[in-house]
Formats: sequence, structure tokens, C-alpha cells
Amino acid sequence: MNNYKAELDVKSMDHWKCEFYSNQEDKPTTFIANGETGIVKEIYQSYMIIDFDGIMVKYYPSDLNMIGLGYSITIHKSQGSSIKAVILVSPQNHIFMLNSNLLYVGLTRMKEVCYHLGTLQSVNQAVGKKANLTRNTWMQHLLTTMSEDEYHVPEL
Repeated sequence: MNNYKAELDVKSMDHWKCEFYSNQEDKPTTFIANGETGIVKEIYQSYMIIDFDGIMVKYYPSDLNMIGLGYSITIHKSQGSSIKAVILVSPQNHIFMLNSNLLYVGLTRMKEVCYHLGTLQSVNQAVGKKANLTRNTWMQHLLTTMSEDEYHVPEL
């Protein structure tokens, strides 16, 4: 779940930023997008500090529904994230859903290293298979049959 107003941990900031934010009335916040991965750095009685690539964020017990364990996540859940070390598993019995698009997303999540576990046959089959990106909508039909005046969006 996106956290549009994640509270920054002022204590972890350098002296100048800490001084700046301590003079503000509102607590400093940042945006943490769904799928970002962080590392729990400190746990206190009333909150914990999570490090999102150098950005230290406070999470209170009421915020815990916004986070999930990330030691093992799906490729779909990892989209938009980058992860230091990826272990990509592509077993033969999952070949019906594996395709080159999915493997590409899995491989490109890594920052440093990717360990790919799977049989040569399953990887080769997945690489040769493209995802069906066809969408059954009426959008193309609507756009080609409507006149320009019918779908003109007025300026605000």
C-alpha cells in the first residue's frame, strides 16, 4: 500500500537537516511507494525505523498494515523495486505461467547479483514464450468510430 505521508526519522538526519526540520510545525514526511523494500534498523517501544535506501522512516503500530515481510516476494510484487540480491526460481512445473516478460522483470530487479534456479529446459521454454498482452477492450473501436468532437476533453 502506498504511504503518501511516511514520517521521516529526524534523529537519523545530518545536523543541518535535523535543525531545519526541528523548526517546522509539521512532521517531515516522504512518499513510500507500494513495493519498495526497506530494512528494519531499530525497534522501540512505540515505533520502528525502516531504512528505504538511506531514507529513514518511522512506522508506528497503527502503520504496520502498510508493510509486509519481503524476504520472499513474487516477481509481480517486486515490480518497481530494486533489490541487492535476487534469487529467481523457475521450476519446470511452473512452465505454464513462465514467459520471457516475467523472467526479464525478475532479472532486472537486481542491483548486484541474481541467482537463477531452474532447469535449462524450463528457462529455454520461458525465454521462447512471450506474454499475451492482448487486451479485449472496446477502446480502439470507440476511438476509430467517434468523431473528434465526441471525445474532445475540454481544457480546465
